[in-house]
Amino acid sequence: MSSDLSPSHEARITETAAGWVARARTSGLSAREKIEFLSWLRERPEHAAAADLASQAWAAAPAAMGEVAVPRPVRSSAAARLWRPLAAGGMALGLVIAATLGWRAGCHDLDLATGVGQQHLAMLPDGSRLWLAPQTRAQVAITPLGREVRLAQGEAVFDVVHQWRPFRVTAGDLTVVDRGTLFGVRNRHAGEVSVVLAHGAVELRDTASDTPLLSPRPGEQARRDAQGMHIAPVDAQGLLDWRQGRLVFDHLPLGEALDRFAEQGAPRVRLADPSLARQTVSGAYDIADIASFLDGLTAIMPVRVAHERQGYVIERR
Repeated sequence: MSSDLSPSHEARITETAAGWVARARTSGLSAREKIEFLSWLRERPEHAAAADLASQAWAAAPAAMGEVAVPRPVRSSAAARLWRPLAAGGMALGLVIAATLGWRAGCHDLDLATGVGQQHLAMLPDGSRLWLAPQTRAQVAITPLGREVRLAQGEAVFDVVHQWRPFRVTAGDLTVVDRGTLFGVRNRHAGEVSVVLAHGAVELRDTASDTPLLSPRPGEQARRDAQGMHIAPVDAQGLLDWRQGRLVFDHLPLGEALDRFAEQGAPRVRLADPSLARQTVSGAYDIADIASFLDGLTAIMPVRVAHERQGYVIERR
């Protein structure tokens, strides 16, 4: 199932939906047509969203016909078959006009970005919430038929309101198709994307081919890198707690833990002995207080911490 939300593609879907709805509300559908309509609705989530939009526009269609002149819409062959018996009465045209007005009013494009040490909570027009971690860039495109987010860089958490319209997040080679849920996407290193599912359901797809890859369960983290797909149980809520100013580690290598602090804007920490990066750490730590984290290290590892010009250095004792 490809995701084509181009204006011309959406116009064709909107017109087809308007034809079905107008015919159902006027002359009614035969048994065969009802089966065809249901089949069309199930074919793509955008079809159901378009039918919902057309149904909502039905009440507004008479007013729209009297007030607005709209260019002749593009028609698919399927829509044309539905259109002909209705065009004379103007009902389908009015419905398309009203649906088009609703479509235009429902389109939103957002460019979101955070800098070093910044977090941002964005309330999307559909009611969904999007938290951006520091140094993150994302583009949001919302139309009445679909919701698309491209996470170009960084990390974000999505709390999605379930609707007929699909909600997709694309990050590198991975596309997350939401089913109404809370999940996080991390895209900080070239060729590696990870998805943490806190609750609900998502489906992961290959961005290029749209082929389904896997569907993680709540409490699992799926990661795609050069070696393929990997999935493992994790403390999902803990991994998303950076929104509350906490970093939660569960036997995480020290090198990765220091990277997580640095991503949140903390001072850089240099390891005098690179082998220390493989030591693991656990616990919950205040993002804004790396000094307490480092003090804790000296209590559980044979190391000492010293200040240096651009941050800290950890040395073996």
